[in-house]
Amino acid sequence: MIKLENEVAQLEQPKSEIKYDTGLEGKDLLSKALLNLLAHAGHESKNPTIYITSMWRSPAKQANAMYDNISQGVIISYAEPGRIVTQLIQAEIKNKTPKNQIIQLAEAKINELAEQSKLVSKHCITKEQYQKLNVVDISKTRTPNPRDLAKALLKEAKVSRIITPFGELSTYGNDKRVLIDVKEPAIHVEYSV
Repeated sequence: MIKLENEVAQLEQPKSEIKYDTGLEGKDLLSKALLNLLAHAGHESKNPTIYITSMWRSPAKQANAMYDNISQGVIISYAEPGRIVTQLIQAEIKNKTPKNQIIQLAEAKINELAEQSKLVSKHCITKEQYQKLNVVDISKTRTPNPRDLAKALLKEAKVSRIITPFGELSTYGNDKRVLIDVKEPAIHVEYSV
């Protein structure tokens, strides 16, 4: 009986609304536990709506996302495979290669690196892998209290990484799961399912 009452109490807790940017793929891959965490952390941090701007990406979507960022001057701090694709896109933009060709070249490079087990981004993994590690980006411009959201999310042990452009590491209690990257265009959250 107590267990049932706890479950009912959890269901009745106030939550923030979750909204998705248009055209996102992979909503069916997101864990209900992550969505519930986002809704509760949003409410706790006084963010009435959580806007998910990115989730799972195919290699084509990853190439397009990287092109869009780079062409706008946003260079994210990727690991080596991501830097390789970034450099390829930058070189092709400099050479005035048409956008669609650049994206095709970047997609081919992403696939080539994936065949070598080198990930360009944790957004761009197989669907099977994504079901074990959900990765979402949350809008930084539509989140009124981004630091508080990150702090609320860090209370959950299954949050394995947050990359945020806001604050200093001390803002988050020097939690090793937090990476501050002022160039990050969103609040990036990794959740182990």
